[in-house]
Amino acid sequence: MTMSRHGPVRSILCECFPCHQLFFDAHVLAFHGDTEGFRKGDYATVEQHAGDEIIVKDENGQNHVFNPKPRDAFDVGLSRPIGIAVGERLLIRANLKAENLHNGEVVEVSAIKPDGSLVLADKRTIPSQFRQFTYGYATTSHASQGKSIDRGIVLMAGDGIKAANLKQAYVSHSRFEESHIPPSNPFAVRLACALSAKFLRIRRPPR
Repeated sequence: MTMSRHGPVRSILCECFPCHQLFFDAHVLAFHGDTEGFRKGDYATVEQHAGDEIIVKDENGQNHVFNPKPRDAFDVGLSRPIGIAVGERLLIRANLKAENLHNGEVVEVSAIKPDGSLVLADKRTIPSQFRQFTYGYATTSHASQGKSIDRGIVLMAGDGIKAANLKQAYVSHSRFEESHIPPSNPFAVRLACALSAKFLRIRRPPR
């Protein structure tokens, strides 16, 4: 099944640019609080700029003039298609108190309902209107603190290795109960990824 998910974008907040210029067409506002005609859980898509404000379209297709300066009630993201199957591992990217979903946790899909909601292996449900998640086959070193798995791969690019320190190295390399592949062995990393894709059916997101 293919559905839309909303991934976060990072804006450079600088006094040199007016707030409304930090938003671009197709940006999605995901509201986690009530503000200016929108309620927690609503989504709106940026359509165009209107002076110091922006025009956004809600999920019913209605346009609204919106002041983006109060940034504490919404997150900014982009909508992307994502293919999901039973057995998929997903990373939750926002809290959803009603369903006991927490930002940063990895969950497994056990069933897909006709309305698009996802039943998880632990019997919780991701409602069809909740779209702040992505594939959960990898996580950052920071997010992995306090967690452990049997086996895994540590991936670090050249700039990441230069910026790393002993504390981060300890966190990254001490998450594994049995074994792991360090970033200094690129051939082993490529081989492990290929085997995972073949035997564990880890699929790339659609382009």
